[in-house]
Amino acid sequence: MFYSRETTYWHFIFLGLFYSTITYKYIKKIWNPEHMMPNLGAYFLTIILLVDYVTCIPAIGHIYAKNTGVLKKFFVTDTTRMYADRDQYTIVIENCQNGKLERYKYVPVDYEYNLKNGMKLEITSFGKNLITGRPKGNEISKINGKTTKYFIEGYRTRAYEREFSFSLMSIYGLVLIYLTRKDYVANRKKYGTLWYRMCVITCILYGTIPWIAYWEPEYGRRVRVCSVCIFLVLAVFELLFSRSIGMPEYQEEWQKLKCQMADEEKELEKREKIKELKKQILLEEDKSKIYQFQQMSHYMSKQYCDYKYQKRMKNSMEGVVIFVLLEIIAAMLVPIIYDDLFKWYGYVAGGGVMIAVLTFFIGYVVAYHKNKRLKDVTNAGYPLEYSIVVADVYNLKKFICSDGHMEEWKMKYDDDAKVKNGQEVVVIYSSATHEMFTEQKEVMNKICGI
Repeated sequence: MFYSRETTYWHFIFLGLFYSTITYKYIKKIWNPEHMMPNLGAYFLTIILLVDYVTCIPAIGHIYAKNTGVLKKFFVTDTTRMYADRDQYTIVIENCQNGKLERYKYVPVDYEYNLKNGMKLEITSFGKNLITGRPKGNEISKINGKTTKYFIEGYRTRAYEREFSFSLMSIYGLVLIYLTRKDYVANRKKYGTLWYRMCVITCILYGTIPWIAYWEPEYGRRVRVCSVCIFLVLAVFELLFSRSIGMPEYQEEWQKLKCQMADEEKELEKREKIKELKKQILLEEDKSKIYQFQQMSHYMSKQYCDYKYQKRMKNSMEGVVIFVLLEIIAAMLVPIIYDDLFKWYGYVAGGGVMIAVLTFFIGYVVAYHKNKRLKDVTNAGYPLEYSIVVADVYNLKKFICSDGHMEEWKMKYDDDAKVKNGQEVVVIYSSATHEMFTEQKEVMNKICGI
C-alpha cells in the first residue's frame, strides 16, 4: 500500500511541479490574440489534469472508520485475486458497541487468517463513496486483538512520511508564489497588483490548509475538498493576473484585432441592411400576388407524407424518451442512495424498467394516433399540391388550387420547419385533410426533387 502512496508522491513532484512550471512560464502568451482560444483551452485542460495530483496528499491513507465486532458469518464473494493471492470475502460481524449486524463486501482475506465464527475482528474502512456514503475499501486490521501482517506491511506509515508529504504541498505553494512574483517584478510592479496579492494569499492558503489533516487525520477528505477549491480559485486568479501583465505586452496585436473587428462589424451591418431592404421589396410585391398550386405525383405525395410523419413522430417522442431515461436512472440510483431500499434493489430497478417500458409504449401510441392522419393522406387517393412563395408569417396569402377554387391561408410557423420572413419556401396543400404545411426549398428538393 505504501508503494501506491510512493507513486502518488512522484506524481505530485513531477506532474505538479514540472507541468505547473511550464504553464507559468508561458502563461502570458495565452493572451496573444492570434492563438488565445487554443491557449485558454490548453490552460484549463492542464488545470483539470493537475488538480487531482496536487491536492490528493491530505486524503492519502485516510481511515474513514474502524469497527470492532464478533464474526457471525463469512463466505467467498470473488476469487479474482488481483495484485495478490487473496480471495474476496463477504463478512458479517456483530458490532461490539451497538450490537447491530454489519455486512462488509469484498474484504481481502489471506489463507493464514483461518477465519472462524466467534472471532473478534477489527475492520478498517478506507475512503468514502461520494454518492452512497459507504466505505470504498475494507481491510481486516486485527484478529482477536492481534494486528494482521498484511495490514502492518501495507498500511503502516513510515517514519516522517506524513511530515514529508504535507511539506511537499507547502513547498509547492512557495514555488507558485515565486513564479507569480517573478512575473510581477519583471513588469516593474506596474500591472496586476490586486490579482498578484490575491494569488499570494491563495498560495499561502494552499500550502497551510492541508496541515489541518496532519493534526486531525479524520478531516482528511474535507481538507482535500478545500484544497481542490483553493487550487481552482488560484488557477482563475493566476489567469486574471496573467491577463493584467499579458495584455499590455500584446497591445499592438489587440489594437489591430479591434480595428479588424470594427471593420467586419460595419460590413456585416451593411449586408444586413441590404438583405432587409431586398426582403421588404419582395414582401411588398408579394402582397397582391395570387399563387397557383400545382399537383404532385402520387409518388412525390407519398414521399413527403412519409417524411412529415417520421419527423413529427420523432418530435413527439423526444420528450417521452428523455422522461423514460430519467425514470430508469432514478430506479437504478434511488436504492443505492437509500440504504433501506438497497436490499430491494432488484425489485425497485425491475419495477422502474417495467414502468419505463409501459410509459414508452403509451407515449408511442398517443403520438401515432396524433400523426396518423399524415399516413391517411396518401391512402385517400388525393395527391398533394404545392406552390413556391415568399414567407410572410401571420399575413394572408391567396392560392388557386388545381381544381380551380381559391383558398386563403394565414401563414404561420410550422412546428418543425425552420423558415424566415422574406425567404422563398414551399407551401404544401392537402385537399384530403384541408391542411397546409411549410417547408424549405432545400428540404423539398431533397425529398421530392422540387
